[in-house]
Amino acid sequence: GNYRYVTREYIEDTIILENLDTITRKGISQAGIVAAYEFNPNWSASGQYYYDLNENADLEWLASLRYQSDCWYIGVTYSNQLLGWEDQAIGSTGASPEYENNFSVNFGIQGFATNQREDTAVK
Repeated sequence: GNYRYVTREYIEDTIILENLDTITRKGISQAGIVAAYEFNPNWSASGQYYYDLNENADLEWLASLRYQSDCWYIGVTYSNQLLGWEDQAIGSTGASPEYENNFSVNFGIQGFATNQREDTAVK
């Protein structure tokens, strides 16, 4: 697990924003957990979750599943991330968080690189 903390005063001193309330009312206080598990040499899964302790709101959910062979890989990922707040103001009356859901598929080819240069170099 991890914890992120930044005071509102530090944010005010570090960045210039017209209305800091669109981002935070009390600074940043977030807790999260990240986990991964390898089922076997080919299959693995991972996930992460972050929660805003100041605003009592979910920040992000992410889950992925990946298959990897010697030559190629494919993975699927689902994420649910905080996009913003209604009326652009955190904590205003009736405001609720707005989330963006994403689903992605990643694939690729691997194995072109090697650390045995003498076997692959032109002689």
